[in-house]
Amino acid sequence: MNEPIPSGACDIESYPGENAERRVAAGEFDPAGKQVKVLNPRGTPPAIRLRPMASRAASLEGKTVYFVDVRFMNGNVFLGEIQKMFAEQLPGVKTEFRQKRGGYTEDDPELWAEIKAKDALVVMAIGHCSTCAPAVAVHCMNLEDMDIATAPIVTSAFTDLVKAVTFKAGMPELRFTFVPHPVGGKPPAVLRDYVLGADPVTCKPVLGEITGALTRALTQAERRTGAQDRPVPRLLGADSEDALHALYLDAGWTDALPVVLPTEERVAAMLKGTRHRPDEVVGRMRPTETQEDWSYTVEQVAVNAVMAGTRPEYFPVILALASSQVTALHSSTSSFAAMVVVNGPIRHELRMNSGLGALGPFNHANATIGRAYGLLSRNLGGGAVPGTTYLGSQGNPLNYSNVCFAENEEKSP
Repeated sequence: MNEPIPSGACDIESYPGENAERRVAAGEFDPAGKQVKVLNPRGTPPAIRLRPMASRAASLEGKTVYFVDVRFMNGNVFLGEIQKMFAEQLPGVKTEFRQKRGGYTEDDPELWAEIKAKDALVVMAIGHCSTCAPAVAVHCMNLEDMDIATAPIVTSAFTDLVKAVTFKAGMPELRFTFVPHPVGGKPPAVLRDYVLGADPVTCKPVLGEITGALTRALTQAERRTGAQDRPVPRLLGADSEDALHALYLDAGWTDALPVVLPTEERVAAMLKGTRHRPDEVVGRMRPTETQEDWSYTVEQVAVNAVMAGTRPEYFPVILALASSQVTALHSSTSSFAAMVVVNGPIRHELRMNSGLGALGPFNHANATIGRAYGLLSRNLGGGAVPGTTYLGSQGNPLNYSNVCFAENEEKSP
């Protein structure tokens, strides 16, 4: 199944690659009868275990609402303004303010038990960065599992991210309220205006979105259970190479540069660079802690190696990078890049560069091994979708080849 379609500025728009992925799922690129056939570069996402949300009371009257601060970027001040608004407009509701223990990702079983014992509800804030926004979503989903109704609050900069996280975690209908970004550094008067204003995604009043999240009866979608598989077709086909190049680009399966199409013949040739079976699972990878693990086989790694323009003799190094299970494309608002340093006899066998121009575009092995690491991190680990699994503020040109070079051990001090 495809990712959820993110929304923004009161309009529904598809994220990069969503339409192309949907066309693949619909069979538009079915290889049957097609002139050009290629292997799919994607890893295998896990099945989704659907989780029903907590039951809701029809009214907040007589209820206790906990305002839980996850300890990030002025969230306590912002929640304080919402708590004041509750006191002014909902006098029949008792409120409690708590700061969750530890960092924003840390669990707090004692606080959750206290909330459960009081049959209370939770308003949690603030999701304000590439890691704390998913953390708010994860905490609230866990509370929903405990039959505690929640209203998570996230800034509008991370709309797509949290919707992707909750989709993959099996609770795609989690009831977020979005507020303008940023919250950090803003005085109480501005934060109060946020609460009095409209949700920038739904264009509905923020306070109404919060109370509605806690009281609206569950829909059928919010009560769903069971498992949902997400199969990945092995082969794709089209009537021309141009059509497949366009698919790969539109789907976000490339680094936006031309790739070598991974035909069956090219992938078979790449697999001659290893004695491992094509169907052997190499490992699992995720773009960040709050995302899911995708698994991948030797053959799926080989597909990405072909796309990068590497040679079969380079494949052992690429397979080792894949088996490290460490992504080259981390999801953080900091624009990280990875470094690959190759040592051992193979660096000489592949004629890798450890000298003049080693960090530049002058050596085929350095350049294509590094590029393959980026492509496999993008495709096999479900990463590098801007706004959902990649949040680098400006990005990093080093992500193209990941600073790949050989170590000059002989001349190291």
